[in-house]
Amino acid sequence: KVYEERLEDRFEAISAYRQLQEETPNDAQVLDALDRLYSAEGLHSDLLEVLETKIRNEPEPARRNAITYRAGSVLERELSNVDLAIQRYREGLDTDISHSAARAALERLARGESHRRQVVEILERVYKARGEVEPLIAVLELELEVLSEPAERRDLLLRIGHLNEEGVCD
Repeated sequence: KVYEERLEDRFEAISAYRQLQEETPNDAQVLDALDRLYSAEGLHSDLLEVLETKIRNEPEPARRNAITYRAGSVLERELSNVDLAIQRYREGLDTDISHSAARAALERLARGESHRRQVVEILERVYKARGEVEPLIAVLELELEVLSEPAERRDLLLRIGHLNEEGVCD
């Protein structure tokens, strides 16, 4: 802590905390310090390792979910690994279907075409479980944009029409 606070030498602080981590790999204070330092220095791969350890060690579901979301965000925004980020966001929603940050991240990703089908599948499950018809229709319409097979398009259009008429999730 001396390196970090008094001498303002983050890299020496990281080195010292890494040594401590070797001795006590699951120490929450050491992990929090490394989390803070790696974040400040933009050492995203190292940060992700710390977040993964914190996820494994966190007994409280809401806090574990918050860390899982952070890991997804680092994967997506800093490491450009959208596939793993989606997996982390999905894990957050599997644990807490009302996790708004994970949901918002997936809704944003659904607007891009590269991972749309994968994300739509996750969001469709969330909206059905919550009985949210309007967001379900919106995400199905996004999926419709990337479908090219006429039979698939027809089936999806029929489903959207049914949802519009009935206003209920099937």
